[in-house]
Amino acid sequence: MSDYEKILPEIINSLKSTSGEDFFNTLTLQLHKHIGADYTLIARLDKEGFSSKTISLVAKGRLAENFEYSLENTPCAEVNNNNVCIYPQGICNAFPHDQLLVDMNIEGYIGSPLLDSHGSTIGILVALHENIIENSDFVITLFELFSGRIAAEIERSDREKELTELADTLEIKVLERTDDLSQTLEHLKSTQQKLVQSEKMAALGKLTSSIAHEINNPTSFTNAAVFMMKGEVSEIKAFLKQLAGGESADSEVLTSFDQKFAKLLELIQTATEGTYRIKSIVDGLRTYSHQGHLNKEQAQVSELFKSTIYLVQIQYQNIAIETNFTADPQLECYPSKLNQVFMNLIVNACQAINIKSKELEKDEPFFKGKIVINTKQQNNQLIINVIDNGCGMDKFTQEKIFEEFHTTKDANNGTGLGMSVSLDVIKSHNGTINVSSELTKGSSITVSLPIK
Repeated sequence: MSDYEKILPEIINSLKSTSGEDFFNTLTLQLHKHIGADYTLIARLDKEGFSSKTISLVAKGRLAENFEYSLENTPCAEVNNNNVCIYPQGICNAFPHDQLLVDMNIEGYIGSPLLDSHGSTIGILVALHENIIENSDFVITLFELFSGRIAAEIERSDREKELTELADTLEIKVLERTDDLSQTLEHLKSTQQKLVQSEKMAALGKLTSSIAHEINNPTSFTNAAVFMMKGEVSEIKAFLKQLAGGESADSEVLTSFDQKFAKLLELIQTATEGTYRIKSIVDGLRTYSHQGHLNKEQAQVSELFKSTIYLVQIQYQNIAIETNFTADPQLECYPSKLNQVFMNLIVNACQAINIKSKELEKDEPFFKGKIVINTKQQNNQLIINVIDNGCGMDKFTQEKIFEEFHTTKDANNGTGLGMSVSLDVIKSHNGTINVSSELTKGSSITVSLPIK
């Protein structure tokens, strides 16, 4: 029985059910055992880097740590060219600049290329002997018998690694795509909510404008009738006084006339003030709901604020609103959209003041809420400041204030879209909006709009 017939079954049996690193280590140990080498290794080649890295190394019968080395001035460079390299002795004399062989005191060298399925060298199988190699033909034959299997396992490992990396990449891409889709969905939801809000505001504006128009006519008639009634009452009073004798009439009669008509004139004055107030509210509604969505128009900020303030103070009569319009240029803008922004800012300030008022109800019962609106011109910008002495905001709320649906109010008092919509409106005017606030001290909102 030949040596091969004894050795091959043992090697083959040892390799059963092994793959990857286990396969390489098991085979290297078996080859090392039967060829009598001092060092046996399987290495992968990097042709671009002209280097080699061991994937299995056995030194003196034990597995050793893998290492990488340059092919320059080494016999492995010859194997890299698809050549079997055999130096039974004198390897260090043949390659004096291979410091590794010199340091290891190697005498004999055998190297066999590992060819992939395309016939290219992807690795080397090497045996290093400290003494002269006596069985080089046996070693070469054994190497050639297993070199194909080694190369196939290297290729299989490469494909497996590529598939794993591809699967990981696909998983990452799926996660990224899922995240993109989630963000898109959130953006669509946000856009839909804003569109709904915008449509509601547009519908409300049209309804308000229509109601204001309908109320305006009878209010004007009533106001004119009350004014004429005042004149008629004065004439009736004079006529009755004349019937009673004029200036020569009894003083008690004249006093009685004055007393009776005084109450009537007081009621007429009350009616006059009431109709004037109704007319002012209607004018405010008409200005606030003025439709300018499709085309920009020239408008003065002071007029926009006045109509908005008048409407707000109907509900928040306990809060003083002071205006200092030191700059009041004509702006090319969408008036109704800016009205919506100003309404949001003032109402938010009023609500913050009411919250603080409730918190101070016991300790400071005479707390007075106040909102100050200032304007100034800086270069080609109109700077608007809305300052309140309300409850203020913490840093978290300030960071989130412009996010859709973020609100500190209950469901009945806010949707969390007011400031988000305001930001979009100001951006559509090529402006900016910033918030500065401190808890318990109040807030300051600064809006900057370009002046053309």
